[in-house]
Amino acid sequence: MFNPIISWPTFFLICVAATIIYYLFLSYVLHHSKLSFNRKYNEPVSQQPSKGDDSNLKEYENELSIVINNLVNEIRVYLQQSAAENCRKEDLLQMLPLLLKKYPVKNSGYQLGISNLISAECEMTCNIHMTPDELTQIWNY
Repeated sequence: MFNPIISWPTFFLICVAATIIYYLFLSYVLHHSKLSFNRKYNEPVSQQPSKGDDSNLKEYENELSIVINNLVNEIRVYLQQSAAENCRKEDLLQMLPLLLKKYPVKNSGYQLGISNLISAECEMTCNIHMTPDELTQIWNY
């Protein structure tokens, strides 16, 4: 019969080589599946930076905070103008969705905060109370 003789150093060398090949193959497969997952189910990679790239992530967060600040300022200015013109609640319910449509915040983590801001600003500036149903209606544009 076949009786191979393998020494211990040869055995360990083969185990180390097989382990290295296995992990290289595994990292290659996982890396490519991660990239294809990002392309299929998330925003394009160019719009949403990876967590490892700090400079792109900070730039993305800065751009997002500028957009949110612009939206908040525009809401406040609009409500102040509406208060000066004694605008009715129905007019606000028609115009606020048009204002929100310009910004990509629907179904984001900022939607609740912006709804709370609209409710508070309407009460302080225009003396108009917004119900939760009306705030939901604003987002259904």
